[in-house]
Amino acid sequence: MKNRLTMICLILSLLLVIAAASACGAGSTAPGTKEPPATEKPISETETPKTDMQQTKASNSPIPEAGRIIILEEDTAADKYKEYIEFTADESEFKTKIFLVAEGTVRDFKFLSVAIEGADEGGKIEYTAKTLYEQELLTEEKPLLVTMTFFGDLPSYGISYTGQNGETKVFAIEQSGKDGSVLLTELK
Repeated sequence: MKNRLTMICLILSLLLVIAAASACGAGSTAPGTKEPPATEKPISETETPKTDMQQTKASNSPIPEAGRIIILEEDTAADKYKEYIEFTADESEFKTKIFLVAEGTVRDFKFLSVAIEGADEGGKIEYTAKTLYEQELLTEEKPLLVTMTFFGDLPSYGISYTGQNGETKVFAIEQSGKDGSVLLTELK
């Protein structure tokens, strides 16, 4: 009974996320927003393969490798970065802006739309990820400012990149239920 109730809640949450995303016209660029240069291009039709990943604990703690990415909220970092790239994932009434900042340099950076496909009885969650924006290199000197919305408790967006050790990392972008801070949660 408990597993059935959990699955029903998960499906209802997924339907709410999908409805909110389609109502907001995800992926549109707002008037006045800078278009990225040719090497930094939004992608609308590229879909990453369906991947079965396990969500790990949300944490603000450092990723233990050089070439990691941190999230800074716009109001705390706007004065620090005079040069940055802008990308608008969506423009809703409840939008927020975050800086994605590389510590060092990361390769093959992608901003993703993340959707939950389902879960098995063991709690293993299946995600699909669609690339909304990509750039070859993300550097500390020129971060990415993203306009996005948290549509509910489940993540709608994420990032992937190749670290300095050559390993591809995938993270969901989430909002803490405790204090509203923005977190990166690694997806495996």
